[in-house]
Amino acid sequence: MEKVTSERVAKLEGRIESLERQMDRLTMGSPSQQIHASEIILAKLTPKQHVSLQMLMKGKSNAEIAKRLGVSENTAKVHVRGIAKKYGVSTRSQIVMCAFTEIEAVTSDQYKAMAGGLPKNWAEEYLGGSLRSDPNRKLYRE
Repeated sequence: MEKVTSERVAKLEGRIESLERQMDRLTMGSPSQQIHASEIILAKLTPKQHVSLQMLMKGKSNAEIAKRLGVSENTAKVHVRGIAKKYGVSTRSQIVMCAFTEIEAVTSDQYKAMAGGLPKNWAEEYLGGSLRSDPNRKLYRE
């Protein structure tokens, strides 16, 4: 069992505060009014993490994420854990909850710039089709 230290307590308190701010943004006012550019985690994600995030938001498994990215399932898990760490959360549903607010708050052009060129509507447009029909595959298959 992990020893409870003042550092650990401070880290957990920071995560709680972060989650409380995110919940406030979800429940108070429009997202665009509540999220400040310096707080947007989306800008800190890699293109592969953006693909993984959009797939998570569609309820896809690590195996499905791995297949689309052309990586092992363990590597897909690493991408999902990386997203969770950046958001300061530990579950897939928490990731989706946090990301949903941010995605709704940014324009398509802003998202595309943050995602390294991946469109905001990538999952709707290309997830159901073949990999060959996805013009964005070079962003996440390299």
